[in-house]
Amino acid sequence: MNLISYAPTAFSSARLPGLAAASSGSKPLKRGGWRMPWGNTRQVVPDFLMSPSPTELRREVLEEHDRMINPGEGVLKVQAEFHNHLTHEYLRFAPYALSSRLLRGIKLWSKLAFWFLAVMGLWVTITGTWNAEEERLRTFLAFFLFTVVLTFPSLVGWGVSAFLLSRFFACLIRPTRGPAWELSRRTGMVTLFKYRGKQVLTHSAPFHEFDAYIRTRRGNHEFWLEHRYSNAAISFLPICGPRPCFVSLWALWDFLQNYMDTSQPLPDVPGLERYRGNDPTTVKHDGETGRDPRCWVDMDDESFWQARVSMEESVEALDTDSRPDLMARYVKFT
Repeated sequence: MNLISYAPTAFSSARLPGLAAASSGSKPLKRGGWRMPWGNTRQVVPDFLMSPSPTELRREVLEEHDRMINPGEGVLKVQAEFHNHLTHEYLRFAPYALSSRLLRGIKLWSKLAFWFLAVMGLWVTITGTWNAEEERLRTFLAFFLFTVVLTFPSLVGWGVSAFLLSRFFACLIRPTRGPAWELSRRTGMVTLFKYRGKQVLTHSAPFHEFDAYIRTRRGNHEFWLEHRYSNAAISFLPICGPRPCFVSLWALWDFLQNYMDTSQPLPDVPGLERYRGNDPTTVKHDGETGRDPRCWVDMDDESFWQARVSMEESVEALDTDSRPDLMARYVKFT
């Protein structure tokens, strides 16, 4: 067991320093964003973080064991290269490299274009043939051939990109140089990374200086973290995508506050179970409550499904929109 030590800057809801008033006109707010209140969190987890499953956890344990026996093998090496991690120390995100994003984009848009053109072409073929007063067979073949020619490029793009991604995924899907951003539980800091040539530029600020916003576009909702005193902002769209309802984003905000709060144990999710023994507050909590250190990894599929359903019910019961904002005690929002 290797316990980490929290930095003096680590975030704790039990103690917050005096903070300056918020700057007016934040970016998400200008675009119709709603700032979510701080504090009064619930122990909830959004659906996209209730993973991996116990079966996948056990597979990871076996792969890690195989990698220890045969260094250089296993998926953990590939995972580490992508700079995406959720551990007892930090939550870190990095997108795929530009070439990888382009290839995945070609697959997605080619697929959408194919089905759109195919359906439209089929409709035109049927209606055109039906309305033809004579030589219906010839009319049908003409429209059908036109549909084939129209959809062929998108079908080729879809097929080739899908083949390349399925056969050569490890070679074609590459990471960026480093993470895009990081939320550190150990230090209490939020860091954004920018890469210019050989330089790595960072912008760091305490977690309690960031506010969470929900931004609505085309009927869907996006989650943003924005620094209160600068233009630094993080979009969680690549992680959770646009959401048709608020509650999963409310749950994400509660999760992030609980995760960063060193006065509380780590959120009890499958992906963090292996790290609970490395976090001081969590070790104390688990010792006092008698939590099974293999609760998730030894769970059967039926129990896991029930746990997910129970968590979804807890998320649906959130009252974030009616909570008092505890940060208003420290910050005068304009």
